[in-house]
Amino acid sequence: MTFEEIMGYHPRNDKIYRQIVKQFKNIVPYIGAGLSADIMPTWKEALRKLCDNITDPKEKNRIISLIEVDLFDTVSELEKYLGTFNFCKDVVELFSENHIDSRDSKLLEMPVGQLAALFPESPVITTNFDRVLEHSFIQSGHMFEHILGPTAPFGLLADALQSHSHILYKIHGDIGRNNTDYKSFIFSKEQYEQYYSDGTQLVKQLSNWLKGKFMLFIGCSLEDDYPIRLLNQIVHEEDYKNSLTHFAIINCKAEKLDKRSLELGDKHISAIFYPDGEWDCVNVILKKLYEDTIFPAILEKAGKLRELYSLTRINALKASVYDIYP
Repeated sequence: MTFEEIMGYHPRNDKIYRQIVKQFKNIVPYIGAGLSADIMPTWKEALRKLCDNITDPKEKNRIISLIEVDLFDTVSELEKYLGTFNFCKDVVELFSENHIDSRDSKLLEMPVGQLAALFPESPVITTNFDRVLEHSFIQSGHMFEHILGPTAPFGLLADALQSHSHILYKIHGDIGRNNTDYKSFIFSKEQYEQYYSDGTQLVKQLSNWLKGKFMLFIGCSLEDDYPIRLLNQIVHEEDYKNSLTHFAIINCKAEKLDKRSLELGDKHISAIFYPDGEWDCVNVILKKLYEDTIFPAILEKAGKLRELYSLTRINALKASVYDIYP
């Protein structure tokens, strides 16, 4: 689809796109598993692959059937059936950094590469515990200053929030190449309930970001998961007087557009919708956003450099004339 066709998919798409351009300098990208889907499995894909380690057909089908009902219950059942140690090793293998190496050279051609070009100096928040974002930003020459997890020092995150500095906030932890520490990432229902209970460090810190910055959700389903529950809770607090609007780029079937728009609007999220299954639309939108935000700034900077260069040459010429004719 062309950018114009995407804008025509929903009556509000063009208006919301222009709002994103206007607020661009204050936007923080919030990245979900969909943006890494070319390399890493989505949640549902990961759970189906984990079920392949079950040899009993009856038990395998029972747990697979849970995936469409409740993802968190599926995780709990898998961990119980496979055992915590085996389950942890299987999860680490699925999301290991080793899967990224062979695709490194192609990262910049993917939506995640467009993201690195769009936000070279901005903070980035992600629910992903793989390292696709890290590799993408390194490839683009914009390595993160800090990579912070769910228990990161409050001061570092507060400073990054205030200064809009280039950090990666991995709210659900990190998986590298060989780590087998289950505490390094949040995956099970029990872990989510622990980290997202009232007053925890993660809830306090993430709440500050959701209240203080415009989020641009990309690669997120925005279904009923724990961070979205937190956002819903925040925007409906009695003392929440902030009219801050978050943004999203999200797929949706045509017959569900009105319902989805209403659901997201209730959470203060204005979404650019594109047709279900047309995943390349994300790349099209991000490229256009680059053309309308970053590229003009580059041209302006180049113009100033040319002007400075010309002025320097004129001054040098004047100096040489004065040397000849003092």
